[in-house]
Amino acid sequence: MAETLIISLFCLALVTCGVLGQPVLYGLAVGLVIFCAYALWKVRALRPLGRMILDGVLTAKGVLIMFVFIGMLTGLWRASGTIAALVTFAASFFTPTTLIALAFVSCSAVSFLIGTSFGTAATMGVVCATIGQSAGVDPLVLGGAILSGCYFGDRCSPVSSSAYLVAELSGTTVRQNIPRMLKSALVPLALSLAAYLALGIALDSGTEISAAGNEIAQGFDLHPTVYLPALAVLALPLICRNARLTLFISSAIAFALCLLVQDEEPLSVVQTVVLGFAAEGRSALVQGGGIISMAYPAAVVCLSSAYAGIFQATGLLKGMQQHLQKLSERITKFGACLVTALATSCVACNQTLSIMLTNQLYGPLQRNNKTLALELEDSAVLIAAAIPWSIASLVVLQVSGNAPTASIACAFFLFLVPLWHLSTELFASWRSRRNAKAAENQAGAERRSVLPL
Repeated sequence: MAETLIISLFCLALVTCGVLGQPVLYGLAVGLVIFCAYALWKVRALRPLGRMILDGVLTAKGVLIMFVFIGMLTGLWRASGTIAALVTFAASFFTPTTLIALAFVSCSAVSFLIGTSFGTAATMGVVCATIGQSAGVDPLVLGGAILSGCYFGDRCSPVSSSAYLVAELSGTTVRQNIPRMLKSALVPLALSLAAYLALGIALDSGTEISAAGNEIAQGFDLHPTVYLPALAVLALPLICRNARLTLFISSAIAFALCLLVQDEEPLSVVQTVVLGFAAEGRSALVQGGGIISMAYPAAVVCLSSAYAGIFQATGLLKGMQQHLQKLSERITKFGACLVTALATSCVACNQTLSIMLTNQLYGPLQRNNKTLALELEDSAVLIAAAIPWSIASLVVLQVSGNAPTASIACAFFLFLVPLWHLSTELFASWRSRRNAKAAENQAGAERRSVLPL
């Protein structure tokens, strides 16, 4: 009873922030107070509570380091002319009608190559958002397309950290899981692309993208070498699985280009790394980035990660487990997995913790390891990015161009994959019951036919 009340109060705090238009950070801070009060009620001491919070925050240190690299990259790509060059190049292929669909396709391709949604948002996401802003494309829909594309590869790339985490938790291998993931994504992928094409036609602004691209390029020396940071991001994952190393090397190349090609002062480039690119005389669309731009997502990560230690030490979510068996009998096992993923994503506020909690709560119900891996990929991996206060969506939307949070509603791929999986499971369950009933009726008819008259 107490656990249900605590979770309800937390959800109420988050919903209240949304209704009042306040930053989600406030709701998460209130949530931390609520969970700390619950932990104190359980352990009756302050020192264990401090250890819980510290243990939780330490689990996010990898994500926080990743934020530093993303901030560096987004600032240096802007200052080096890489963004301007990519926008100018892409402008010759994109049109206002196809921009939304091409943003989805290009982000899907890059995320599959580099295996990270955050890295994709900081590279191709920025390019697509910049083109969209210059062409007057609705940022809500464009943000949804970028978010969908970023998580296509995050889910099924052979170099995705979430794919390796799921494989480790389920006792499978990434090589075994990828073909199954690609197969289950075919219909949602096609439906998402069709939706974005239709929206592109309906929302055509009629703006000439090539002219906007030329405006963004003004003030930069678009020497062919400015493409090197982008080429590094695409090529390095083929020989190295370390996403942070890839972003660092790309940033280092961009740093050198700022000095050698764009003739920036060293102190100015260092300032760009920290505070973002803000040179006078350049288009406002290409300015921004820097480590400071990741301060808000970092605060969200620290708060939400602090929950993890409390959950683990107090067993706050374990009360759900006793209800999952009954739920799986009503709405199939994947339905129970989906409900679990939704609940853990709402509370965990990040993808990694949501995957781990979903596996912890639901995993014992699914004895088939390969099926468990696919169910985790089609639920927790994607649902985490569909929660407005989760860093899985906040970071992608903010880094790629400050898209509105409501863009999540247009991230069709995130919803279509779990819905498609659930519908196929429900259909298979219905067909199995129908066949069983037909067999039972036939057996009854045969028994009646042999009875003496």
